[in-house]
Amino acid sequence: MPVVGLSYADGAALYASALAGPTTVAVSTDVVAETRTTVNIIADTRTGHKDKVIVVGAHLDSVLAGPRINDNGSGTATILETAIQMKKLKIQPRQQVRFAFWGAEELGLLGSEN
Repeated sequence: MPVVGLSYADGAALYASALAGPTTVAVSTDVVAETRTTVNIIADTRTGHKDKVIVVGAHLDSVLAGPRINDNGSGTATILETAIQMKKLKIQPRQQVRFAFWGAEELGLLGSEN
């Protein structure tokens, strides 16, 4: 779905102009449509029952209209910190833990479904 955005300052100026009376806006875009390859990153603990896997995941991409890393930076950071602390504290989980980082979650769930 094509999206066109503008800065807050430009949006505020456009809003002020619209409040003052009829406003005309001309929009021009330069578009690139292409198929891209993406990957998921999966890491499993070495210990724990492999028939009862616990999956924790976060996506590495963001929606085009979103604030980029803020969209799921907290989820990614939480998963990484969990893995670091499990290693540091020598936690031996009863079930295997799978850490999943989806590469294209915001593009129609392509990350988790594929």
